[in-house]
Amino acid sequence: MSFEVGDRVMMYLKKKRLPAGVHGKLRQIKYGPFSILKKISDNAYVVDLLREMNISNTFDVADISLYHREQALYEENSRSSFNQVGENDEGHHVQGS
Repeated sequence: MSFEVGDRVMMYLKKKRLPAGVHGKLRQIKYGPFSILKKISDNAYVVDLLREMNISNTFDVADISLYHREQALYEENSRSSFNQVGENDEGHHVQGS
C-alpha cells in the first residue's frame, strides 16, 4: 500500500512507540487521524503527529492505514430519553417505544 502527501491516516503504535505514561490492556491500538507530510520511500512516511506524543513522526508503511470515517450504525439522537416524541437534531420526526 502507498500513500500520498495529505492523505489522512491512522497509526498503529507498538508498545515501544507508545507515548509516555500509556500502558496496559486498555490503551488505544490505533491513533489518528493524522496527515501524511512526506513520503521518504515506498516503505517510510513522515506523519503530522502531535508534539505531545513525544515519539518519532517517521513510520513504516506496515504501521499506517488509510483513515475511513466510520459510518454510524444508527442515526444519532441527542435527546436525554429515547422515550420522548419530537424531532431529533437532524429534523426527523422520532417516536419512542
